[in-house]
Amino acid sequence: MRTLPLALLLLLATGCARQPEWQKVEPAQLTPAQAAQATKGELAWKSLGASLLAELSKAIATSKPSGAIDVCRTLAPRLAAEIGTEYGVTIARTAAKLRNPGNQVPDWASQHVTAGDGSPATFRHQDGRLGLLQPIRLLPLCVQCHGQPAELGAGVADALAKHYPSDQATGFAVGDLRGWFWVEVLAGP
Repeated sequence: MRTLPLALLLLLATGCARQPEWQKVEPAQLTPAQAAQATKGELAWKSLGASLLAELSKAIATSKPSGAIDVCRTLAPRLAAEIGTEYGVTIARTAAKLRNPGNQVPDWASQHVTAGDGSPATFRHQDGRLGLLQPIRLLPLCVQCHGQPAELGAGVADALAKHYPSDQATGFAVGDLRGWFWVEVLAGP
């Protein structure tokens, strides 16, 4: 029987100890160039958050709470695409309890989102990309579409049944972690 060199045995025993493509990092661990990437991502999610809040407020004030469903269903993806182009990032929303099945959690964020950790998080890819997660907490306005079933605004239950028959995004209270803005920022200028 041949014996394997010690180094090969160690590699086999540790599962080849390959570094994962994405690693969670603390902001203090970022290089100056990566900190600039993170700032770009932060500006993007702040822009998307402000735009969505304004559009949701307008929809609720001018139509009815069920109008907010249309904002999140049709306008939010367009706003994310526009803001992504403006800032040179990929940006979207996700949650552990999805309403829109198209808002799946990116692989790099799944463990953090599933754990329900409500803190912001930064991830670094071995190719230089950064991934940012920013929690979305329920505001009083949001309870009309995401609160307890008895708290839902006029027409919301019907709109949810029509557009999101598998909805998991009700039962929340003001201040609860509802979901996340996620942003991927490419390395470079």
